[in-house]
Amino acid sequence: MATLWTFGDSLTFGHGCRPDGPTNEYYYNYRSESDDVWPNLLGKMLNIEVKNLGKCGASNDFIIDSIIDNFFMIKPDDVVIIEKSFYQRFDMPKLNSNTFDTYCAEDLNLINTNLKRNDDNKNKLEIETILNYGILFCDHFLFKERQNKRFKFIEKQLNSKVNKILMWDAVDFTDNKIDTIRNHTNGKIKDFHFSFKGHQLFSEFLYKKLYTNPTLI
Repeated sequence: MATLWTFGDSLTFGHGCRPDGPTNEYYYNYRSESDDVWPNLLGKMLNIEVKNLGKCGASNDFIIDSIIDNFFMIKPDDVVIIEKSFYQRFDMPKLNSNTFDTYCAEDLNLINTNLKRNDDNKNKLEIETILNYGILFCDHFLFKERQNKRFKFIEKQLNSKVNKILMWDAVDFTDNKIDTIRNHTNGKIKDFHFSFKGHQLFSEFLYKKLYTNPTLI
C-alpha cells in the first residue's frame, strides 16, 4: 500500500491537536470525534497509510536529516510532503552528548540569562557559542541559501522517485492565514498552531494543490 510521508516541525506534527504532544489542553477540551491533524486527514482523503515524521521545534537541518534517513524506504507510489521550518532555528551539538539541541533566535535572551547565572566554564563556553552563532550567523542570507539549495536538491531527487511531492514553507502559513487554536478558543489558549478547523482546511488545500491546482501557494 502507498504511503503519505510528511516531514516538518510542529505544524506538521500537529502541536496542540494530539494527546502525545508537549501540550494537549486543546485536544482534550475542544476535540470532536472527526477531528484530526492534517497528515491523517489527507491520508484518509488519499486512502493511503501515513508516516508523520514532523517534530515540534524542528530545524531545517533536522527535517533534511529525517528525509535522508528515510529516503530509501520511500517507494514510487508514495506521496511526500515537506515543510520548510523557520530559518532562524539552528542545531548545536550538546557537549558531552551524542545529540543536537535546537535553538531559535527568539530564545537567545533566555540563553543569555542562563549564561550570566552559570558558573561552569564548559557550560559557559557552550552557551557563548550558541549566542554567537545565533546572533551573527543563523539569520545570514548564506545560511538561508544553503538550506534552500539542499531542499531543492532533495525535491529534485524525490521528483524522479515518487508519485507526488509537495514542499511548503511554514512562513507562508503564519499570521492567522489558517485558523489557529487561539482563534478557536477565543484567546483562552494562546497558541498560534493550526486548530482542528485549520488542519481540516489545510488538508483540503494540500489535496487541491496535489491533484487539481498545482499553482496554489
